Amino acid sequence: MWKLPMFGCTDAAQVLKEVALCTRAFPNAYVRLVAFDNSKQVQCMGFLVQRPANAKEYCPVNRRSV
Repeated sequence: MWKLPMFGCTDAAQVLKEVALCTRAFPNAYVRLVAFDNSKQVQCMGFLVQRPANAKEYCPVNRRSV
């Protein structure tokens, strides 16, 4: 976990700034962004924003079996 959750954040630029700081601090790590619904207290979205340059398990979409 990069830092404490940004509850109540409504500024996308602030989120992108934190993503940039995290990827700069950990250039050889996977970085995943997770969003939560504050009223239901559940995860509503999550996706990978950085993959390490040396990651070997990546496969292009047209070559995936699933």
